[in-house]
Amino acid sequence: MAVFPWLRSWKNQGIDWDDYPHLKGWFDEIAARPAVVRAVEVLADRRRPVTDDKAREVLFGKTQYQKR
Repeated sequence: MAVFPWLRSWKNQGIDWDDYPHLKGWFDEIAARPAVVRAVEVLADRRRPVTDDKAREVLFGKTQYQKR
């Protein structure tokens, strides 16, 4: 369950679901659960999209592994 929120941004991370068919199946099963659907709806209006390259690099690139 802990990895599910990170997988929701699979496009930003460059994940190709064809490379991970079992993970995609698991993701789809979790996403279809009624409690997960409700939770996603609750947070939908609070989510801010990653719109610039700097934010994308910090979240998903090598910057996330650098000491701060």
